[in-house]
Amino acid sequence: MADKRFGTYYKLLADVLRDLKVTEAELAYVKEKQVELELLPEQVKAIHAKVFAAAIIPMIDDDFLDPMEEDKLIVLKNCLSKLGWAPGVQSAPEQTPRVPNEDMATPRQRAYLRYMGWEGDVSHFTKDEASDQINRFHERDLQAGRKLRFGDFDDLLDEEESTNL
Repeated sequence: MADKRFGTYYKLLADVLRDLKVTEAELAYVKEKQVELELLPEQVKAIHAKVFAAAIIPMIDDDFLDPMEEDKLIVLKNCLSKLGWAPGVQSAPEQTPRVPNEDMATPRQRAYLRYMGWEGDVSHFTKDEASDQINRFHERDLQAGRKLRFGDFDDLLDEEESTNL
């Protein structure tokens, strides 16, 4: 990275993403730093791509991407997206949705994702993406010898349905 601003922003992202969670305070701080460092959207995208690449390379060194590694990459992608851009995402989450509302995940799917352990924002999932991730959770649990978790998630469902109003 030729520009010192890029290195500064890269290190900031590495610190924020270390726990694969982005708090509202961290989000505000990162957005503030993007402005302070005068980074163009294309530069933010490039740095986010480098962060993603730095994460994926050690995971594929053994020529195998296991389900846990895949889950970590999905969470990282969601974190990067929340911070402005992620590989495979056409625009920042606060911009126009990339799919029509009828193609977005249902409240039941979003509640189930959260119930199964998804820790990030689920509002951006399409129906197909939600189904794929739910299937990954089921596969992970089956491989680990855990029974599928079909418990009561009415509170999460009520919460998701109330955000749809």
